[in-house]
Amino acid sequence: MTRYEKIELASIPALGLGAWLATPLLPGRMSFGTLLLVAAVLLLLQGLVRDLALLARSKREAHSTPEKAARCLCIESAVGVTGVAAGLILMGAGIGRTIELPVWTWAALAVGVTGAGFALKDYVVTLWPWRIRREADHLNLIFTWKR
Repeated sequence: MTRYEKIELASIPALGLGAWLATPLLPGRMSFGTLLLVAAVLLLLQGLVRDLALLARSKREAHSTPEKAARCLCIESAVGVTGVAAGLILMGAGIGRTIELPVWTWAALAVGVTGAGFALKDYVVTLWPWRIRREADHLNLIFTWKR
């Protein structure tokens, strides 16, 4: 496990603690679509922060792996974008009921979403042939439609 992964792993419970402390400032009830949208945006923000850290690190260090073209998509990004779309559709259509959020919900959501993002960060879906594979630090992949 790299130093950056250890930092990210340590930030997950810290974010949960921050959400727990911020609970009085956060809503106690919201629609399911809004809650889904919040979770998906949190997942995408986590990926954005990680990608910015990877870019900063790659500028300081020389890349040992060459860039390669691939027809694949990061699973973390795919889940996040799908969640944003589903949340917006549910909110826009007025589908779903209002949910009461207990005190622990925001902390559990923060830890659960960022923990899932950490677990999914190294996986990509390859479009041809279709499969899920582990591609650690997939900053060196360039998306292409060609085989």
